Amino acid sequence: MTMPALNHSFVDLLRRRRLPWLVLGFILAVFGLAIGQVTQRMRAETRRQMVDRDGELLHAIVMMQIAEVAADLETEVRDAPDLALVLLKATRLRGVIAARLFDTNGVFLASFPLDVIDGAVDDATRERVLGSHPVSSYRGRARRSDVFLELPGDALAGDGLPLLEACVPLQTRPGEEVVGIAQFVIEGETLARGFAALDRNLLTQAVILFGAGAVIIGGCVGWTYQRWRRTHRQLAGRTRDLLRANEELALAARTSAIGSVAAHLIHGLKNPLSGLQQFVNGQTVTLTAGGERSSWQDAVATTRRMQQMVADVVRVLREDRQEAAYLVRLAELAAEVRRQCESLARSAGVSVNVQVEASGEFDNRQSNLLGLILTNLVQNAIQASPRNGRVTLSVRQNEAAMAFRVEDQGPGLPPEICANLFAPCQSTREGGTGIGLVISKQLANHLGADLRLERTSAAGCVFLLELPLVRSTGKSPLADSPVQA
Repeated sequence: MTMPALNHSFVDLLRRRRLPWLVLGFILAVFGLAIGQVTQRMRAETRRQMVDRDGELLHAIVMMQIAEVAADLETEVRDAPDLALVLLKATRLRGVIAARLFDTNGVFLASFPLDVIDGAVDDATRERVLGSHPVSSYRGRARRSDVFLELPGDALAGDGLPLLEACVPLQTRPGEEVVGIAQFVIEGETLARGFAALDRNLLTQAVILFGAGAVIIGGCVGWTYQRWRRTHRQLAGRTRDLLRANEELALAARTSAIGSVAAHLIHGLKNPLSGLQQFVNGQTVTLTAGGERSSWQDAVATTRRMQQMVADVVRVLREDRQEAAYLVRLAELAAEVRRQCESLARSAGVSVNVQVEASGEFDNRQSNLLGLILTNLVQNAIQASPRNGRVTLSVRQNEAAMAFRVEDQGPGLPPEICANLFAPCQSTREGGTGIGLVISKQLANHLGADLRLERTSAAGCVFLLELPLVRSTGKSPLADSPVQA
């Protein structure tokens, strides 16, 4: 079972420090665009209301003036001269600089003052005015020639003046018949100042709103991105842990089968080895006088060492099953490992140096498993070292763990072996199986320890076994081995 790999481009994007700035910039751009559109709509609507306000005011004033003229004349105001009188009175209002009079068909009738040029009312405006709705329009940069035939002395002060043009219906009351159309031209300086103040207020409000929103959005984006990054790191870490656990489970499945086979093999070798030792001992006694004592004694030593190895494994299995408990000192453990390897070291011409710079005690299950791991590591180091070489087993303690180092003087390990060091069938010795390191790794995992290759070079290898000082121990997996020794 393998875990799916994360999308590399997505992971790379997450790791980029400028990602939150890109996201924040995009969000702020959208936010700013939305504020700009809303502000622009509010500006247009408010300006339209300000422009229409003057038209509505003129409409009300003109209706009052029509009523006054009608009262003075004691007749209805319908004829062009009467309407012109009303228009003349309206031009006296403050701000009104010109006025034109049209009939209901949009035909020009009169203007005040006299130098005002003739004008026209478009059909759309005329339809709205005949429906009793005044129509106003604002021009920010109007020309004199659009209103007057010639420049009055002090009416207008140059080109580009703001003007308001309002067309109002001439009627006595709202809803009554419209008898004419009055078009007023009003100076727009006051309205222009109002527009400028409106723009300043809207701009200030938009900037404040954008600034406050940017702070809030920035905080939210930063907080979200940090949680996003933390979640991604946790996901990546869990993925790595799952992959590592998957590999360890697969390795444990393979090594458990190897352990079962090894347990049966140990059980089967016990009796044949005893018979082989008796035979070799008999041959040694018989051939002592023949001068072949040395060769047969080597054979006896080899068979004894094989029997001792079998006995040690059987002892570990028996103690684990019987749940016998006792304590073993660190110095005793190191001495036992050295004793187990003396015969092999002597035959290989290699010296074993043990340096114990710590103190402590282990229960018998821990010491048994530690002994098996260290014995295997020291024997491997002896076999890797040249004749007259030296193997060093050092034990030191730090604040967190007990460190066991096994150093040899061999040629080191090639890179292809280091890449899969704790996989079965990886060995540099002729005829080696590589199972010893695999089993040692599994035993270390059971102890809660870490076994790894600390250093390798042409001058030799150093294997490190670190056992945490505080850990929880469980029952040895060796108790499940089907061995009855």
